[in-house]
Amino acid sequence: MARGGVDRLEVLWENFRLSKEESLDLEVNEVEDAMKDKGDRSLVGKVCLDRVIGKEILSSMMAKIWKISKAAVFQEVGTNIFIITFHTIIDLEKVWEGRLWLFDNHLLALRVFDTGAQPGAMKFEEEVFWIQLHNLPMGFMDESRGFQIGGSVGRVWAVDVPPDGVGWGRFLRVRVEVPLRKPIARGRLITVNGKKVWVGFKYEKLLRMCFTCGWVVHGEDGCKGGGSMEAMEPQFGAWLRAEKNFITRGVKQKSRWDYSTARDYEPGPQ
Repeated sequence: MARGGVDRLEVLWENFRLSKEESLDLEVNEVEDAMKDKGDRSLVGKVCLDRVIGKEILSSMMAKIWKISKAAVFQEVGTNIFIITFHTIIDLEKVWEGRLWLFDNHLLALRVFDTGAQPGAMKFEEEVFWIQLHNLPMGFMDESRGFQIGGSVGRVWAVDVPPDGVGWGRFLRVRVEVPLRKPIARGRLITVNGKKVWVGFKYEKLLRMCFTCGWVVHGEDGCKGGGSMEAMEPQFGAWLRAEKNFITRGVKQKSRWDYSTARDYEPGPQ
């Protein structure tokens, strides 16, 4: 069921006049051990695609991409929303730490399995991208500035630098939770010694986005652009996509439970 349909049902339920039997308060006990074990080996994923995708084709395709010990089991719980159960925790961690993932060049957004979450109420509002920070002055290509600039976009999970924290190179790579339902950040204007400098962003694995409104994933109402924007210079384009031929510094990824080094900053204007 589409998100809009879920919202309409919730409004309808709120206006129900419950019968005596319906209004009984049923106490739900703790999660059974079998459920907990399976939940610990599961993620929830959503294919951000307008057409409906079957679990068989998704399972087959992702098994080839993930290359884990045994194919994960996909169980549909909503339109293009699946509980993904892995054979081992190691398989799960490999997939979680390897984000972002694509299915047929469309985003497969992942969330940690939550026993208390209702499938129709789950939100997939952000996903982890590696962002390349271009044109950053050499004296500021370090881990600290990576967290600062990346943090203006969203939660920063890692900055790709060697142990000394200095990330000299053609660009500085930052792993950030990027909002999907707002215009994508094209860069940041920073001030260095009184001089304004534009730091441009390029996104790895950004194969699809709307060049009209700048959203990675459209909402229920479709594209937010058009109209007067058509007469303007293009605000978004393929130049936001990063090149593939670069060498990583082997940043250690964070587990799905490790928030110790992830940092939040107050997002700036985009």
